[in-house]
Amino acid sequence: ATFTQIAELKHRFGMVERFAEVLKDVVKILISQYKIRKLKLFIENNSYGNQVVESLINDTEFDYTPLIYCETRKSGEVVYGITTTGKNKETIINCLYELITDKPQRIKSQDLINELHTIEKKGQKIAAAKGYHDDLFMAAAFAAYGRNILIKSNELILNEEEEKEFNK
Repeated sequence: ATFTQIAELKHRFGMVERFAEVLKDVVKILISQYKIRKLKLFIENNSYGNQVVESLINDTEFDYTPLIYCETRKSGEVVYGITTTGKNKETIINCLYELITDKPQRIKSQDLINELHTIEKKGQKIAAAKGYHDDLFMAAAFAAYGRNILIKSNELILNEEEEKEFNK
């Protein structure tokens, strides 16, 4: 609720399937060992992310489907994950910037701080400068965006102080 960073994973998996397996393991640990019952996965469904979403949905040992954020299109089609477009990417990134400019101490990772310093706007595109990565930055942006979605849908209830901060 406070958007204070508690963990991150920075690793080059080489294969999407391996990343999906690690994600499944993390989810199972959060549920079984840490007893986290309200968990929502905000996964980009463009490109490789779609393979991760499909791996979670098609898992026969555990039902990840209720944990994956989904959008219902005007047509009634349910789409799992977040489809990023030129239109909504800036909104997603702004969610992160609002949270960290308000309280920079929320970010605990030097790796994420380093990535934040490499982000630039190139025309209409926001991304890491050439030769740098923006994976942690975008993951944090998806988390911030997801937090806003959960607050607006009342799936995440803030205390009075957090509520004031969210609505300023």
